[in-house]
Amino acid sequence: MLSSKQLTPPTAPAPAVGAKRLTAQQMYNGETLFHGPLLQGLREATSITSDALDARCVEVSLDAAQAGQFGDTRSVIDGFAADVMMQAALVWVRETHGFACLPSGFSAMEWHRSLPAGGEYFLSLRITSSTATTVIATCTMHDQAGTVYMVGRGLTLVINKTLKYGSGAAPQAAAGAVATNGVKGFAAQPKGSKLTAEIDYQRSQAVKYAATGKPLLWDFDDLLMYAEGDIAPVFNKHLSGTHPPWSVVDQYRRRVRLPQREYLLCSRVTKMEATTGKYEPCKMTTEYDLPYDGELSEGGDVPWAVLVESGQADLMLISYLGIDFQCKSERVYRLLDTTLTFYGVAKEGETLCYDIQINSFAKQEGMVTMFFFSYNCYVDGKLLIEMRNGVAGFFTEKELDEGKGVVWTGADKKAREKNFANQKDIAPYLLSPSSKTTFSQAEMQQLSGAGHLPGTWEQILGSGSAGVAHKLCARKMLMIDRVTHVMPRGGAHGLGLLVGEKFLERDDWYFPCHFKDDEVMAGSLVSDGCSQLLKLYMIWLGLHKAVEGLTFRPVNGQMNKVRCRGQISPHKGKLVYWVEVNDIGFDKVTGYPYARADVNIIDIDYEKGQTFDHPDEASLLAALKEYGLGNTTRKIVVDFKGVALQMEGSLAPGHPTRGGGTTALTTAAPARGPVISGYDVGGLHLSGGFRGPMPPAEYMAWGKPLKPSIAGGLTWHPLAGKNGNPTPGFTPTPYPPRPIAFIPFPGNPHDNNHTPGVLPLSWVNMCEFMCNRLSQCLGPEYSRFDVSTSSRSPAFDLAFTTRVISVTGMESDPGNNKWYNVDCNPGTGTMIAEFDCPADAWFFEGSSRSDFMPYSILMEIALQTCGVLTTWNKAPLTLARTCDRDNILFRNLDATAKLLRNVDLRGKTIRNESTATGYSMLGEMGVQKFKTKLTIDGGEPFYEVDSSFGWFIPEVFEKQIGLDGGKTTPAWHLVPKNAAPQPEVYSLPTEEARIFSKVAGAHSLQRRSAQCSYLDKVSFVANSGMHGKGYAHGFKTVDTRDWFFSCHFWCDSVMPGSLGVESMHQAMELFSVNQGLADGMANPSFEHDHGVTKWKYRGQLVPKNKVLECEVHIKKIERAGGSVTVVADGFLLVDQLRVYSTTDLRIRIVPGAASASVPAPLSAAGSAKVSATDTAALRRALADTQRDVVVDIPGGGAGLVRAVPWSMLGSGSAAFMEQYGVKYPLYTGAMAKGIASADLVIAAGQKGMLASLGAGGLPLHRVSAALDKIQAALPNGPYAVNLIHAPADELLESGGVELFLKRGVRVVEASAFMKLTPWIVRYRVAGLERGASGRTVCRNKVIFKVSRTELATLAMHPPPADIVAKLLAKGLVTAEQAALAPGVTMCDDVAVECDSGGHTDNRHMPVLLPVILAQRDRIAKETGMRVRVGAGGGIGCPEAAAAAYAMGADFIVTGTINQMCRQSGSCDIVRKQLSEAAYSDVTMAPAADMFEMGVDLQVLKKGTMFPARAKKLYELFVKYPSLDAIPADVSARLEKQVFRKPMQTIWDETVAFTLNQLKDPEKIARAERDPKLKMALVFRWYLGLSSAWANGGVADRALDYQVWCGPAIGSFNDFIAGTHLDPRVSGVYPDVHEANVHMLRGAAIMRRAQQVKSDPALSAACDAAVVLARYTPAPF
Repeated sequence: MLSSKQLTPPTAPAPAVGAKRLTAQQMYNGETLFHGPLLQGLREATSITSDALDARCVEVSLDAAQAGQFGDTRSVIDGFAADVMMQAALVWVRETHGFACLPSGFSAMEWHRSLPAGGEYFLSLRITSSTATTVIATCTMHDQAGTVYMVGRGLTLVINKTLKYGSGAAPQAAAGAVATNGVKGFAAQPKGSKLTAEIDYQRSQAVKYAATGKPLLWDFDDLLMYAEGDIAPVFNKHLSGTHPPWSVVDQYRRRVRLPQREYLLCSRVTKMEATTGKYEPCKMTTEYDLPYDGELSEGGDVPWAVLVESGQADLMLISYLGIDFQCKSERVYRLLDTTLTFYGVAKEGETLCYDIQINSFAKQEGMVTMFFFSYNCYVDGKLLIEMRNGVAGFFTEKELDEGKGVVWTGADKKAREKNFANQKDIAPYLLSPSSKTTFSQAEMQQLSGAGHLPGTWEQILGSGSAGVAHKLCARKMLMIDRVTHVMPRGGAHGLGLLVGEKFLERDDWYFPCHFKDDEVMAGSLVSDGCSQLLKLYMIWLGLHKAVEGLTFRPVNGQMNKVRCRGQISPHKGKLVYWVEVNDIGFDKVTGYPYARADVNIIDIDYEKGQTFDHPDEASLLAALKEYGLGNTTRKIVVDFKGVALQMEGSLAPGHPTRGGGTTALTTAAPARGPVISGYDVGGLHLSGGFRGPMPPAEYMAWGKPLKPSIAGGLTWHPLAGKNGNPTPGFTPTPYPPRPIAFIPFPGNPHDNNHTPGVLPLSWVNMCEFMCNRLSQCLGPEYSRFDVSTSSRSPAFDLAFTTRVISVTGMESDPGNNKWYNVDCNPGTGTMIAEFDCPADAWFFEGSSRSDFMPYSILMEIALQTCGVLTTWNKAPLTLARTCDRDNILFRNLDATAKLLRNVDLRGKTIRNESTATGYSMLGEMGVQKFKTKLTIDGGEPFYEVDSSFGWFIPEVFEKQIGLDGGKTTPAWHLVPKNAAPQPEVYSLPTEEARIFSKVAGAHSLQRRSAQCSYLDKVSFVANSGMHGKGYAHGFKTVDTRDWFFSCHFWCDSVMPGSLGVESMHQAMELFSVNQGLADGMANPSFEHDHGVTKWKYRGQLVPKNKVLECEVHIKKIERAGGSVTVVADGFLLVDQLRVYSTTDLRIRIVPGAASASVPAPLSAAGSAKVSATDTAALRRALADTQRDVVVDIPGGGAGLVRAVPWSMLGSGSAAFMEQYGVKYPLYTGAMAKGIASADLVIAAGQKGMLASLGAGGLPLHRVSAALDKIQAALPNGPYAVNLIHAPADELLESGGVELFLKRGVRVVEASAFMKLTPWIVRYRVAGLERGASGRTVCRNKVIFKVSRTELATLAMHPPPADIVAKLLAKGLVTAEQAALAPGVTMCDDVAVECDSGGHTDNRHMPVLLPVILAQRDRIAKETGMRVRVGAGGGIGCPEAAAAAYAMGADFIVTGTINQMCRQSGSCDIVRKQLSEAAYSDVTMAPAADMFEMGVDLQVLKKGTMFPARAKKLYELFVKYPSLDAIPADVSARLEKQVFRKPMQTIWDETVAFTLNQLKDPEKIARAERDPKLKMALVFRWYLGLSSAWANGGVADRALDYQVWCGPAIGSFNDFIAGTHLDPRVSGVYPDVHEANVHMLRGAAIMRRAQQVKSDPALSAACDAAVVLARYTPAPF
């Protein structure tokens, strides 16, 4: 920006806290930066993190000749300095993405002053956006004090994964030389030069790993020795068991080894659980550091063979067990079977981690003949490969020679015959097929070496592959030397037969390296040939036309079964790849093209006179029939079942299944602050556990001026003004109040007295103490503090004193102020107080386990009564009267606490007995000591604390001196004398998943809400710290709006010391997980370790502070009794001043913690009273689910059954109801074609129930008419409108969004989506605006119905940036809306659609719902944005509804049952059919809207022939290319029995409908050109009208009714049978509101019945069989 106006220089960013540093030499190495000495402006990268880079720089000094034309402008526009910014960005990309890149420019540049000529300055690069292809950053140059020289904004870089830097030159595309063999793309290299570099790389990595101090058994050189030299020196390093010397094994010519260096794909062994001589389950963990530009990958993706083979250490593990003592060179290892499942690929520079297990053994005559093994492969904690069903054996030469290969069973042969008889049609996938059916060796080498260069594929395959740029494989990995046949309609399935060949020579590289003295070709290498052929075929078909930016990936989750039944030993010959494609298509969710194949490998040995040359198809097919029959001269040596690949990339315009457009690929969410729950405001947490109503909006802002006390002002307390209770007062402060988190359990006799200063003190008195006038709690003597800012009792979420029962043992002399100006001794007295601890408290909901109370809460419960007692015995009055000070502060100083035992405190009343043991005054400070013990149920104490507190004047803390006399200090690991290896650094919560991914299997170790998490970043150093046993460092940026500042204290905001201690506990927990201390435990969880813990506070953290840091120094890690105990000391720093110290923090990791039974927390609502013996009255009372029931038990005593209001059915039910302004945590889902009619929506909405209009499949004018009706009846809602994904009719989707925006529709239910389209994104983003407070307001709410995790992931993330950018460019959203989009999720709610009617994946709710709930929680931790999750599909009775809520659903969705209701858009014939249906009367049939894609939906089969007829139409569509190709007799039957009119007439009607109703002439034009599309449209005529006939009640078409229906209809009919809802009883069909409310009521009654069952006395006193009987609907 060039302007005469002087800009105000911005402030330089705060330094990045990162572990990685680079020297100039490391950066200007020709791989990262290519710049010559004169332009090398970076001296050192001082910190590199996931989103930042800081560096020391030197101003580029050039003379006039060197600066050239740019020299004269450097004082104004310094291009050389800008280049240094770009250099820093290149370094960041190389270090974080692993690739080179090129900058493309800045969006703006600011020059504030000149750089120091030839001098040093500093650079701060901050990443604002980073994807797989593009990085955007802001770069600031400044001096050491932070004063800015210049700022580059919008620095944009493009990542090119094939980009390399030439020697001493600018960037160039990889490849390009001409090899000695004349094939383009290969440069001659000295033999072994790359291999030598890879060995050097592994050794350098070994040095780096050793410096970390992480576990290590054998390093790379050990493994190299094991593979190529003697075994004894290696195994002797870690001896176990009883066995002969390992030197005995070294005498054998052959023994089990790892492959030699050319195929040694293991860098180190880090762990092992095995004993030599014991053949029992055992484990080994290995790692492989993938080299950059390796011989087997050459800069591209790491091939399958490497990923699979890198788990090769099962060889070493079986060897270590001592197998060669048994085999004695007479038997050799050979792999037999394995099943591989891929979940991704790896990239060069990453480290593969393998957890390998041998699970069992097969023995014969006492000798191991086979073993069974498995492994998991991870990269950065992410699962990459699962290998299961691994089988290997040990064989003699004779046994190997006599092998018959893969022998097909009778079942195999019958399956092939069936496949041949029912072949599929390849035609839909011939997008742009090549005419070339053979490929020479030179052509295959060219695709391998130069396939990524423009024009290579087009040159070889023809114009159909123009634009393809894909390197088939590394040259060394080319396993297909030529292709002899490409037959697209060949093979058993009719989808393709390919034959490829790999030429074999005795000295080929892969023989001698696998293994030494036992040469055999690795099966993993053979497998790579399968993928190479499949890639070639997919491009041959033209499937690449469906995507842009082609990338091949394994199909996620597809199992690939491998059988090895013959060895490929060195010989001259060839391998024949016989590939049969068994499935091909486009993924229903992503749209990616995929292909799956079965592959047979035939070994042809020229030395034995074998041949296989069949140029014509007939002879080839005849020859193949001779294999698989057990002939030793014609055998299949290996077969692969389920080899699968997909092409990934943006979906191209004209995509076959999407009708054009670009897919919304998942993009990385922008970096956010800490995860929060509930409202997105600062650190405010307003969900999780019980919460009362929100306070009035007038108080909900920061910075409001102080106001006088408001009598009766705490109106939002749930008990205020009810049942004769008063409403406590409230005094506003600059902080917003919060909902009430705890209410007293009902029936406590000590809650009836509210008189100030008179014991007992009730909840009303304690409310006055926490946020109003002290005199209203303690009496008029304390009125001087009423308008002061003195410390109160903690409030809201931290209010852990429900009531005070008594005070005894006080020394007093009324009227005689002989104790520091008061008439009682503040150092005496014992107070009994109680805390009613609910089972659903926020700290239980947010901790790592539902029965685990965080240690900080235990501290607070114990200490808070001391704060009440000190005030009761007049300690604050001593300071006030002596110093004449009203504003005084109460602070904990020291404590020694002892945990005696762990207790489940859920639903318990915790009794606190605190005794004052001394008081003294030191000038203007009073110090008081206490002893506290906690008990429950009259038992022995479980927690005891000796503590000291002080009363202070505020000036004491204005300049706090902390623990070190006011001296500030950096964290321990940053002090030079404590220098340690660079710590592992994790940003929280975004990288927390990386830590917990190290835990194998289920666990309960991770905190579940941000309100229980107190750190933004954590760092670990193993074997470090003050005790040398480990060190953890936590960091948090202080936010003035952190939730605890409103709670502690109301007039004196300070972070509770207990939460500072809790931050240390959090760091300890994360350290323990990161260090693998939970490894080997089943379902591990944390609990508190018994024993003594001490803390000392000598300072505080208040809102004006900037940074909190905590240190944890591990002092003991003890394993005993199956658990692990960790003990540590800790410190807390505030702005680098140490203010807390702790001694002996204690945690324990235990296996298999079972959740204790949850005692029912008591309610405070108004209750009904009945006798347990009055069964009818009790049954009626339980049915009134909104009121508590007190049940009198004969003989004395009573039981309480809590109310179950609708808002408590699910954890997010209240929020759902508030969001949509409804009375119920339920909505009725849309049923397309208007079945969910306007009348149904209105009937539900008028009763406060959300319902969704079934707009899907309706012409827009009908949707508009329905909206007219709905908006007239429900001008303020509630209602929703369905937006259904319409891949075949895009205009319906785009037009629907246009209509909804025009008509002000504020809630959309999105369904049947397989990706995010521009239209649903537009609807969401177009509703964004910035509110008056600066918060993002989202007017357009979206409920996303999903049945797959892939779509749920998209829905739970922000709108994709690429789609938003395109919408902005087209003017469909505003710039402000686009800017706000990254801060919201795509939806407010996800409705998990299980076994529903219509479109469904038939998923079972107990399987799918927990998966998506867990996915939601993971994403919430990553992004800081949390959506609610509900459940639908299969909910037709109260039991199903209760189950959904119990599994974690926030709300439920009903569908099928509403179609039977009288307000639905169905006809009475359909309603009657539905009312007579059972759960089994449903089936799947082709869907009209996705007919061509083979998508089915669930329909009623009873009473209709639609399912059978629809399936027949789809069979014809798949089998024939056009209507004309259908046999005449079949066409005649269709026209007579199904269509009832000629197909030409149907076509004419289709044309008229498409032109006049859908306004889509382009579709008709395409169909005239494409006979397959025309056939689909004709068949869709029947499928579309069949539902219209059903809705309209067309009587003569009753046998063709298409009735969308799920099995829930059966459970609903069973539920209402014989009641007033049963149409056979009442003569009318149910009302939609009443039907749904009865289900909710039944679910609530079930929960109440559970309370009765869990109370032994109550269940024994009543007639349980009657009281707990199934709920039967009765009229309201």
